[in-house]
Amino acid sequence: MARYDDYPARVEFTYQGSAQRKLMAARPLLALAAFAISLPLFALHLIVWLIAGITLAFGSYPPLLWRYQKWFAIFYTRMLAFSSSLIDTFPFRADPTMRIVLDDPVPAELDRRLALLKPLLALPHLLIVDLALAIGVLFDFATWIVIISSGAHPRRLFDYGAGAARWNLRALAYATLHGTDRYPPFDPRA
Repeated sequence: MARYDDYPARVEFTYQGSAQRKLMAARPLLALAAFAISLPLFALHLIVWLIAGITLAFGSYPPLLWRYQKWFAIFYTRMLAFSSSLIDTFPFRADPTMRIVLDDPVPAELDRRLALLKPLLALPHLLIVDLALAIGVLFDFATWIVIISSGAHPRRLFDYGAGAARWNLRALAYATLHGTDRYPPFDPRA
């Protein structure tokens, strides 16, 4: 992770090795509830992205819009982490085993011409992340079964989920948050 410590969007996880077995039985339902909650929030995120992109193209980024985008990115990353059993805390609350950092953008330093083009430029990232998250759903089921039966979280499945969450946050920060002009690295370990 040291190579990307200065990237404007970072998430770090602490591997615990074990997980709460009793939570595992309810986790799929709780994860579905979190995804259901996130759908209208995601729609609002896209509306805010468009409005922020237009205002950024004219040289400003209203702080209220950034605060919502930042909150959404943190919530969405927590939701992915919760559904992948990386954390045990429901997405509305912080978890001590997870640290998310989103540097506040400086609108004057952002390229105004790129404001609405970034999703197109980030399309390779977005496609790879979507594929990784789709595969991650299958791994989530395997993780739930292993944790229910043994109480241990398999390290490789943990690392896969953490890598997908990291990559998703970086792609989101570049493509739709207007948080950075720095193109995200093609590296899930970042």
